Amino acid sequence: MGILAGIGNIFFVYQFLKKLVTPFEKTKAFELGIVDKDGKILKRRRDLKTQAEKDAYTLSDTLIWNIKKLLGKIPGGKSRIASYAAALFLIKEESENPNADKEELELQFFDAFERVYNEDSEFDSRTLTNLEKIKLEETATSVAGGIATRGMPLGKPPKGMVMKRFAGADVFSVTPSLYHKSRLGKKKYTRYSNYVGEDEVGQYIRAYARKYPKKPIIVMDSDTGCMQYLRHGKK
Repeated sequence: MGILAGIGNIFFVYQFLKKLVTPFEKTKAFELGIVDKDGKILKRRRDLKTQAEKDAYTLSDTLIWNIKKLLGKIPGGKSRIASYAAALFLIKEESENPNADKEELELQFFDAFERVYNEDSEFDSRTLTNLEKIKLEETATSVAGGIATRGMPLGKPPKGMVMKRFAGADVFSVTPSLYHKSRLGKKKYTRYSNYVGEDEVGQYIRAYARKYPKKPIIVMDSDTGCMQYLRHGKK
């Protein structure tokens, strides 16, 4: 039986793994005085009074906390689990086909995991939080602008956008100010709008990046014609 059976299962496993790598002092149970920063139980379940306390300390939390303590004794344990969670997050948010069969989802998972784990040996829960924050900001921007980046047709660029080809790769013409912002390349887990703006051109480039995650993205200064990589391609 495959490890992944669908987007719903991915979401469930992701939430489980995220809890697993979240420090005790960042949990609701810690805030309510149920556990200390090391995970030691300060209030027994039978002594909990409010619904908030009961919601913060469930049977699943007991399981997760025990696993968390074991992981703390394994070098790199939490980092590896966080990488699994990040890979699941990327599949959940970026899968173009939510009805993909389990074999396809497994391939996507291993591709995402290898990409995340190879690039982030010190992956942690803070990076997961950043991923979620970026996704929420991008979703709000897309809705506000009336432009859906996922599934956006890429056959015809927006009006006024100039595209060229260089060394077998697509080149996107951007304003001098945006070209300057892209001079050091895109940093991981930062929004594309920081580099290419939020107008139709920027939305198109971002949609292109999502549709073709392994292709390079080259931007060109619309005034000087100079070119540079915003993102290098992946084999």
